[in-house]
Amino acid sequence: MPLEQASLLQAVVAFGVIFGAGMAGHYVALQNAYKVLPLGLWLGLSLPALAFSTSLWIAIPLMLITGFAGGMLMVPMNAVLQNRGYILLTAGRSLPFKASMKMPASWSCWAYTAACWRWNCRFNGSWSSWALS
Repeated sequence: MPLEQASLLQAVVAFGVIFGAGMAGHYVALQNAYKVLPLGLWLGLSLPALAFSTSLWIAIPLMLITGFAGGMLMVPMNAVLQNRGYILLTAGRSLPFKASMKMPASWSCWAYTAACWRWNCRFNGSWSSWALS
């Protein structure tokens, strides 16, 4: 895939996330935040499927819907996290805790990528097999 098409796919995901986050902020109340949890299942199924899409015209709508689901999921979950953090901890301590949990995940993905790069692994199915293991 040429670089122009790859940057187009990043823009498609960004538009999906922006639209999903806006819709979630407008339509999902804090008390109903649990109703968006099935979108996490969609993300779990669509992200490995994206690794196997070979056509740009299949990848564009799939990435748009995946970005929309990500935006719809993250806004209510962050609101719940902030609300519970305010109740259980003091204000402002729950988001740093969330950020500290993201760092080990990011580093493990980086280490996996470096290992695959070092030992010339294929990237098509390797990410989905790592996520399923």
